[in-house]
Amino acid sequence: MNNDNDQNNTEQTQNALSEGLSALTDYYLPDGMLMKSIELFAKMKGNVMELDSTLVNLAKTSGLSASELKQLTEEAFRMGDAFGRTGTEALSYITSASEAGYDMQQSLALAGEALKMSGISSGIDSAGDAIAYLQTLLGNLGEHTAFASTINDSLAGAAKHGSADFDTLAQGALTLSASADAAGISFEEMLGLLSGAYDVLKDMDQVAGGE
Repeated sequence: MNNDNDQNNTEQTQNALSEGLSALTDYYLPDGMLMKSIELFAKMKGNVMELDSTLVNLAKTSGLSASELKQLTEEAFRMGDAFGRTGTEALSYITSASEAGYDMQQSLALAGEALKMSGISSGIDSAGDAIAYLQTLLGNLGEHTAFASTINDSLAGAAKHGSADFDTLAQGALTLSASADAAGISFEEMLGLLSGAYDVLKDMDQVAGGE
């Protein structure tokens, strides 16, 4: 019996608090803007903490000065706007490239293409994955970071005109790229071969692996 009374008292207290908070938000701000402001503040605080953590990691790997980090952060936010991402997300891509051993100019270029790639791909959707993919593929092809834009454009173009989607072609390209480069086959030619064979076999593992 006492348990029932305790439960009723608890429920009444919770209801009173809920009603009081609702009345407070309605009285002071329209449409519950107080709670929305609190939620926004909490989100901003989380974003600032994430940004601080990213900057600390970047400072460790890049050796940039405070003023250089400030300039880079501003550039990251411009890059984020260009690709529909937050500045912190863009900065995480730059950091991943820096951690992979690229200098700042290369990291910026590679981060931009990695952001583009993760916006197109459903499987390569994180900073680490996108940078690692491009780094491996560029290494297999013996190309520099400037070639990353060609990789994105060529994969997107081949996916548009064939039955293999972007991710399927990206998988095949990664598997076959070293062998194709050794045979003197260009990246674009390799994608054409992969796309044509996939149209027939419908199995990229079989196409790229020759099974």
